[in-house]
Amino acid sequence: MRKITKKIILCLLCALLVVIPVTEICQARTVAAQTKGAEEKSTKVKKSKKKKILIVYYSQSGTTKKVAERIKKMTGADIYRIQTRKKYPTDYDELVELGEKELEEGVRPELKNKRKSVKKYDTIILGYPIWWGDAPMAVYTFLESYDLSGKNIVPFCTSGGSNISESMRHIRKVCKGASVKKGLTANEISNKRLKKWLEKSGVKVK
Repeated sequence: MRKITKKIILCLLCALLVVIPVTEICQARTVAAQTKGAEEKSTKVKKSKKKKILIVYYSQSGTTKKVAERIKKMTGADIYRIQTRKKYPTDYDELVELGEKELEEGVRPELKNKRKSVKKYDTIILGYPIWWGDAPMAVYTFLESYDLSGKNIVPFCTSGGSNISESMRHIRKVCKGASVKKGLTANEISNKRLKKWLEKSGVKVK
């Protein structure tokens, strides 16, 4: 009888020795899975907090385009070119005359490659040439197409003589609810000054 009892006790002890490690392994796996899940969630949150930047520009002669592309190299931002459905004249005098007429009439040219949304972007770097002291009307077509509330608008211009100051008044008026940063006249500007302006505007440079 005693031998049978001892055998039963030994069997129970052996069973416990097997069950305990298995339980500990299961618990360890559960903790590891929870830790991994928390780390993945943390990574997703960090990615979602990363500021998204979009460079938007209008360029007729290619001068503004060159500055926009330099900014893209410095920031790694997405880039979008404003283009109109109608073609503008290549002759300078004709272009100037048409630009003046559109400004006086407050025309909003239709865009041919309009973006569906700019919602995912925190900052929009906006580039344009100066036409009659203001941005081309196609720029306002773009700005008025979206809710820009809470976004940072960082304007720059290229110009044969005028600076950005007059157009800034109109940009601020159109970009309701947005924070419009100090504009830059980017004629023949050095990379050093361009980077300094971007950084002062809260844009991270590589």
